[in-house]
Amino acid sequence: AAGQPPLAGVAAHSLALLDFAAGELADAESAFQEILAAHPECADARSDLACVLWTRGRRGEALRQWHRALGDDPEHVDAAVNLIEALVAQGEAAAASALGRSVPHLWDLVSEFSVRVLGKSADALRAGTE
Repeated sequence: AAGQPPLAGVAAHSLALLDFAAGELADAESAFQEILAAHPECADARSDLACVLWTRGRRGEALRQWHRALGDDPEHVDAAVNLIEALVAQGEAAAASALGRSVPHLWDLVSEFSVRVLGKSADALRAGTE
């Protein structure tokens, strides 16, 4: 699938995610960098690297990686959601809102989530009704 490493890279990606989950941030960062050296188009690894960088306090680098992941795969929902959350955290709500509207299928996913999990339509949540 677009944005994912070839099968041979999936194990390395999984191990990098385990490092990240275990708080081994330097190891996770190195692993994601190695994956990207072999597969620079891998939006999954790039988005996950951005998460590591954000957690390590390297906000600017993280933002650049999420933007690049979306450049490689404009429909990469994880990168979009993480970037939106990061922009909101930095007080850039207008940029976050614009990004949310620009990512294909993102509003459809929000709508489906809101109905299934919250029992309200996304339009009603946005309008503050229901």
